[in-house]
Amino acid sequence: MLALDHIVISGKNAESASSNYGRKFSIKAIKGGDHANWGTYNYLAYFSNESYIEWLGVNDPEKMKTADNPLIQHLSKILEETEQPTAFQFALRTTEMNEYIRHFQEKDIRFYGPVPGQRQRPDGSTLKWRMLFPLFDYQKRDAAVSD
Repeated sequence: MLALDHIVISGKNAESASSNYGRKFSIKAIKGGDHANWGTYNYLAYFSNESYIEWLGVNDPEKMKTADNPLIQHLSKILEETEQPTAFQFALRTTEMNEYIRHFQEKDIRFYGPVPGQRQRPDGSTLKWRMLFPLFDYQKRDAAVSD
């Protein structure tokens, strides 16, 4: 089963962006932690259904620009285009990632990953997860649409 995990909002300064959003919509965000390998950090606003909004900020621009994580590459591209906080990505959660990988392989659906992720929480503990990115062949799709 898939469920909405979170929506990602870009911002060079995640604390400021989440605070501005929070004042406007009465949402409280807390510091999530640092992604040391990617040069990023986040602020999170949780909802009662376990979904959340993530403001993804940058604390090391050089690490961010060289990260091999597709999400961080997407963040880098968005921040080149605008410094305004922008919703640019979403994540689905599952406890069945290996089954999805098998399904993608059987159906010849291209994907990147799983990509391991982790961040240091403010309390010093480490949170770990895996990400899977389906890939799409836009040229093939566009050709089929024009036929």
